[in-house]
Amino acid sequence: MRSIKMSVDAAHDAYAALRIPGFRRYLTGNVIGLLGLQMQATAVGWDVYSRTTSNYDLGLVGLIQFLPVLLFSLPAGFLADQFDRKRIVQIFLGLSTLTSMALAWISLTRAPLWTMYITLFLAGVARAVQQPAKASLLPLIVPRSVFPNALTWHSTGFQLAMVGGPMLAGLIMAVTFPAWVFLLEGLATGLFVILLFWIPTAPQDRRPAANPVKELLAGMSFVWHQRIILSALSLDLFAVLLGGSVTLIPVFSSQVLNLDVELHWVHDLVAMLPASMLNLFHLVASGPHAGEATLDLKAIGNGLFRSAPAIGALVTSVALAHRSPMNKPGRLMLWSVVGFGVATIVFGFSRSFWLSWFMLFLTGAFDMISVVIRHSLVQLLTPDAMRGRVSAVNGLFIGASNELGGFESGLVAGLLDRRDDPKFGPTMSVVLGGIGTILVVGLIGWLHPSLRRMRREDLDAEKAVQEV
Repeated sequence: MRSIKMSVDAAHDAYAALRIPGFRRYLTGNVIGLLGLQMQATAVGWDVYSRTTSNYDLGLVGLIQFLPVLLFSLPAGFLADQFDRKRIVQIFLGLSTLTSMALAWISLTRAPLWTMYITLFLAGVARAVQQPAKASLLPLIVPRSVFPNALTWHSTGFQLAMVGGPMLAGLIMAVTFPAWVFLLEGLATGLFVILLFWIPTAPQDRRPAANPVKELLAGMSFVWHQRIILSALSLDLFAVLLGGSVTLIPVFSSQVLNLDVELHWVHDLVAMLPASMLNLFHLVASGPHAGEATLDLKAIGNGLFRSAPAIGALVTSVALAHRSPMNKPGRLMLWSVVGFGVATIVFGFSRSFWLSWFMLFLTGAFDMISVVIRHSLVQLLTPDAMRGRVSAVNGLFIGASNELGGFESGLVAGLLDRRDDPKFGPTMSVVLGGIGTILVVGLIGWLHPSLRRMRREDLDAEKAVQEV
């Protein structure tokens, strides 16, 4: 196995991590895999809501994908610290490939909805088990001196996938079937599995587990004693859980906003295509109904909305990669979450496509600042032998905030639903969530003053180890 080049000079070099071949391969495979995953996430929500038009069923998608995170995150963190992390990622990416192929079959044959829920649960298991290993793999690919830079580019790649995936899925579903989206996701994850064979990693620090139960809970104990990490994770958990609006995007695209009117300009753009491309469009879009080709503007709007937070996050991540490290990251993190909550409230009240899109753009921009700070805290304040288990705890918090937050949004929207006004339930769900996010910031800032006072020099792993 080739050794990792450890002599990269990271000082003021915005491209330091990209000069490492192993990281370039990892970044390429990860972006392709995440591109497919974001396409699939967009297609699942659209497919379920198109079949049921139920806020509850849409929220149930989030709950089903959270259960594996709740059940398997901590054991997966233990596995990531005891076994080869790269092999764990490859095995469970393979399972993700199989579940995507199954979703394609379910969607194409219109199989009962419960079969999709079971498959989504298995896909959640695959992601929950691989997440700690994958999150703690990056420090084995790049030297510590360039890790913050690698993390920023890793986040940039993630946001590129978040931008391209929903937009591509929206275009595909506007002219054909969601099954094609699921098929492409299976191919994307399969390619990532292959690329991992050519990525060298540094030796992993594995320590025999004398007491497996104690070791299993060690990550939670470490986070509990590291109050800065605990406060950052808690802030993300409750803020995103309450303020998440992504789950209800299919509802806003279909019921709340009049996208057939606001996106009519898309028809004009399609009409400007060359004749050969128009013929291809009619062939793909009409399917078995020749002469009936249509362009679903609501599906396109759904994809554009899903990509908006990622575009905001992408712009922010590139800006962060080209600036010096933050001097007061804790305070900046708190204010960024306040901005996230305000943008969420405006999105809930908006009835304009462009205003709604821009508010989602801002939620992604503000969230990107929080993500970079939080991930840097988790990785730099954690010794390598603990990274898998601590990353598992981080994944548990993220899963709770995203998937469980999606269930909460769908549940509240369903409870507040009015037959005479289908806009009321989803609107109030999003607005109340944004208000809750702002209240959470105040509470976390008051309970954990160490986060407010944190400075750049506090990111010292040796100091963290001594405090445990």
